[in-house]
Amino acid sequence: TPIIQIEGQKDRDVKIGGLVRSVVVRMDKRGRAFARFTMEDFSGSTAFMLFSESYIKYKNYLEAGTPVIVNGKFRKRNDSDQYEMQVNSLELLSEARDKYTKNLRIIVKANLLLPATSNELEQLLAGHKGSTPLMVSVTDRDNTMDITYVCRKYMVSLSNEFLEQLAEIPGLHYRLEKGSRN
Repeated sequence: TPIIQIEGQKDRDVKIGGLVRSVVVRMDKRGRAFARFTMEDFSGSTAFMLFSESYIKYKNYLEAGTPVIVNGKFRKRNDSDQYEMQVNSLELLSEARDKYTKNLRIIVKANLLLPATSNELEQLLAGHKGSTPLMVSVTDRDNTMDITYVCRKYMVSLSNEFLEQLAEIPGLHYRLEKGSRN
């Protein structure tokens, strides 16, 4: 959910991805640490609170520039008509990509599938073995028909390096398909 759309998510579970921008750590009356951190995405920024046990559990994620996903519920504050985001957990964005991606789909136009492209792709796949299933869709020139197959030879690691190299191969593009892997 983009930060700008949080207000419309009253009493709902919300996942927000973005960058930690600033962190202020304080102590409560009982001497327990808590943090207020600001996170931003492409649509805006907002502040979140992490109290005692949650702070201890996730404090290592609270560094400026760290990409995270905040999981929580946008709910009414106690004895108030105001809403706030109750943070249930934080995840590093790098770990979430593997967790929430069902498979990687590589899409290539049949007329652009040259032996050099095929060899480059195979070398890239062989160098980035992992646990994410791979599907390949070959489409015709007009995108009116395609053939999709599951690649049983390779499963891949969704590292930034791999995805950047994949995007540089001419004649193909890719899509990370959401869902959980069982």
